[in-house]
Amino acid sequence: MAAPNPPHPYRTSSALGPYKIPINTYILQNAPDRLAGILSASVIIHRGRVLLIQRIADDECPNVWEVPGGVADDNETIVDCAVRELREETGLRASAVTAMLGEFEWIDTSNSASDLPGKGKWKVFIFRVIVEGSDQEHLDITIDPKEHKAYLWATEEEVRRDLCGDVRLEWISLNQKKTILETFEHIRTSYQGL
Repeated sequence: MAAPNPPHPYRTSSALGPYKIPINTYILQNAPDRLAGILSASVIIHRGRVLLIQRIADDECPNVWEVPGGVADDNETIVDCAVRELREETGLRASAVTAMLGEFEWIDTSNSASDLPGKGKWKVFIFRVIVEGSDQEHLDITIDPKEHKAYLWATEEEVRRDLCGDVRLEWISLNQKKTILETFEHIRTSYQGL
């Protein structure tokens, strides 16, 4: 089966070539890892703040905060998954995927009902994504109420303290928090030389 078309046109860095392959191909190429699947996510930094979304209360990981992302579909590329999930979960359209920020493994061993298609080892890829309208003061966010109940924009210090205003940030994954903080650091050091 051919890979599906991307959700909409967007630019990517040539360094992202290894992530522009269908997940089925990636899983086959990494057969010794015995992967159950791939999750892709997007870090969006706008005006010095990162976009976080909160899972609904009756989710298997209730009320936790995360960056937009989800499970890759069959034959979808790893990068296209991040772009599609961003659009589905926030209404934002990617204009560019500029970097792969983090790659983590996660083992699903839960006995509870899960939306994931298989138990076992999952790879999680987190990308830096620039969205359409990023030059505007505000971005319009439309969250999917079946998956998320709130969103917020957090500064680096708020992420570090796990507190945005009076909202306690309980993370889906400390790897996501670490990746967000590393992204803020990279942005800060990149602009110091200008």
